[in-house]
Amino acid sequence: MDITVNNAEGLPEKAYVSIRVGEVRKQVQYKPGEKIHFDVKTSPRTFMLDVFEKIGTAQVSLLDLTDVALAETEAGPSLSKIVEITSRRGMPITLDVNVTAA
Repeated sequence: MDITVNNAEGLPEKAYVSIRVGEVRKQVQYKPGEKIHFDVKTSPRTFMLDVFEKIGTAQVSLLDLTDVALAETEAGPSLSKIVEITSRRGMPITLDVNVTAA
């Protein structure tokens, strides 16, 4: 099954379109006419369409993550970092991020 957003009005610049069919979600930066493919066994009666606007971004170096005392998993220890982002509107955003290698 392919879903294509042919045209859109009123979207913020560089908006992201998110489409969920069943339990599968795909998210892409909006580009007119871009085809989004879903592998489905039966044709669904509905799908969910969301539009997102990026409000901030940060590039996180995996080398900057620190060991933390979290529960040990089969995948190994968990690493963490506090990531600070300034939104496009100038508001601070702080995220506590944990990464466990798969």
